[in-house]
Amino acid sequence: MLRLTDINKTYVVGPTPVQILRGVDLEVNQGDLVSIMGASGSGKSTLMNIIGLLDTPSSGSYVLEEREISTLSDDRRSAIRNASIGFVFQSFHLLPRLTALENVGIPLVYRGMEDAQIKDQAGAALDRVGMGSHLDHKPGEMSGGQQQRVAIARALVGRPVIVLADEPTGALDQDTGNGIMDLFVRLNQDQGTTFIVITHDAKIAQRCGRRTRIENGLLHEEGAS
Repeated sequence: MLRLTDINKTYVVGPTPVQILRGVDLEVNQGDLVSIMGASGSGKSTLMNIIGLLDTPSSGSYVLEEREISTLSDDRRSAIRNASIGFVFQSFHLLPRLTALENVGIPLVYRGMEDAQIKDQAGAALDRVGMGSHLDHKPGEMSGGQQQRVAIARALVGRPVIVLADEPTGALDQDTGNGIMDLFVRLNQDQGTTFIVITHDAKIAQRCGRRTRIENGLLHEEGAS
């Protein structure tokens, strides 16, 4: 489903090229729950941006659903990103003036769906994450864990091929973070949702069925639970 082959990324800082990724290989299959663990500066954010089609590699191959991604135009990559990848961020990124239902519906607005269809699909996504009773709540009326569940519903609402979660428990206390990982595991096991979880936390990585580690721009498979 997703295959990275010999991915390299180099940035030019002043006169000096700085290589961040050094020949990364990664294959993710439908239904995987994969962690990518790494310290600050290890290259995990750069790798996340490439997987999420927010950046392009300097060299190497990125195949998503049998399509070579790295050679596509910005507009085409944006269209694939909107259709195929859901994002969950550490800081939730919910719009404060919108309700949970409206926040979750945003990706569907960009697809040009009718209002009634958006409402139905957003409500169903909120039900899936246990937030069906909070449709009309705004972010300021919800706890951090509840906001993250709404953000997860927003990532799921467009039925993406893969959900990319960047430090999804980083802004939460331990118990709430464990609850979010419980939700990821349940969605993965019960509904086959494919997740890539970017984290620096070994306990979060341990909850994932597959574990990888990135160090100095190199990715290593660590094993499976």
